[in-house]
Amino acid sequence: MKKLLLMIGLFGILVGCQNDEGGSDGLKPRKDINLSASESRVVEGNTNFAFHLFSEMNKMKPDQENWMISPFSLSMVLGMTSNGASGNTLAEIKKVLGHENVSMEETNAFYNKLIKELGDLDDTSQLNIANSVWAHNGIGLSDSFVEMNQKNYNAQVQNLDFASPNALTTINQWCAEQTNQTIPAIVDEISEDTKLMLLNALYFKGVWKNKFEERYTITDDFTNVDGSISKVSMMTQGKDLPYAQNEYFSMGRFDYGNGAFGMTILLPNEGLTLDESLSHLNLTNWDKWNNSWTEARLDVKFPKFEMKAHDELDDVLKAMGIKEAFSSDADFSALSDTPLKVGLFEQASFVKVDENGTVMGTVSKGNGVLLAPEPVSFYMNRPFAFIISEQSTGSILLIGKIVNF
Repeated sequence: MKKLLLMIGLFGILVGCQNDEGGSDGLKPRKDINLSASESRVVEGNTNFAFHLFSEMNKMKPDQENWMISPFSLSMVLGMTSNGASGNTLAEIKKVLGHENVSMEETNAFYNKLIKELGDLDDTSQLNIANSVWAHNGIGLSDSFVEMNQKNYNAQVQNLDFASPNALTTINQWCAEQTNQTIPAIVDEISEDTKLMLLNALYFKGVWKNKFEERYTITDDFTNVDGSISKVSMMTQGKDLPYAQNEYFSMGRFDYGNGAFGMTILLPNEGLTLDESLSHLNLTNWDKWNNSWTEARLDVKFPKFEMKAHDELDDVLKAMGIKEAFSSDADFSALSDTPLKVGLFEQASFVKVDENGTVMGTVSKGNGVLLAPEPVSFYMNRPFAFIISEQSTGSILLIGKIVNF
């Protein structure tokens, strides 16, 4: 049984970096993506998948580790993979993705829509989504698998001699180019039994709607998860921003550009640890919390940070329910006549957050305005979680935890 190697999620994201074009004049208004009933079901499945993935990853990560994952990138490669799966192998993947109630045609069409429209929502942000399929010389791919992934995912399909020393350079160069050099390499070796690679590269560069002025950045304390104190560069500002409060979190949303994309910060309430609060992060609560946004004057302290991650995801996907794809019973007969099973799921990510951004656009408001005599203190000076998403579909590009500096 040959290995189907899925290198998933070359995710490079520069958050709050200065727009190369400079300035904010002439911003086009925020554009939302309209969803059909079936597309809404895919979105619901994807959001549930994102939080299930986050929960299972959190169980496997050390308590004192900062980490992040891109559910969007992972789900897109699973969608591509599904076009080559059959029988129970396909059923397991669809169930984990939450796509049991939609056809493969509907799943493919939804991802195709996102690829076409996400990059055109905000002219101050850059979003690049790229997919590729690399087949070792001699491995015949089915016409339908190639056609579906080229048509719906704009996938580059290419034969490559994996035994050649140039193969690593070719694949890693593709990764670097598609992520604007934030992920310079994903492969350090190719085993003899690896016959196919599917890759997704996702690059996002956003500018803050409300810029953090560098002159107001201070050195301040951050209380790490173990109670120790670290000195960090803390960005500060006082702004009217989207804010929500529930029994587990204070939530602030920091939009980019015209508000099509944003970062939501989940700051656990005093007396609760981050993991205690995150145990309640699920689809039902997320939908409820996102219907409770108000606008409040926030006194913000936001630590600058930069993270890199590189994770193998086999165990977490098995825990979520994708099992047969890794076994000798795997059915990828719709992909190739060559017997294949999944050998490795892998994701590399990069994120950088700093002061720069652009003041422009509208702020989404929820159910009214919070009237308070004093600004609300929103100090990210202890462990917190962050979610970067597109607002109209709720697509979660990145989700992570900061617990240590």
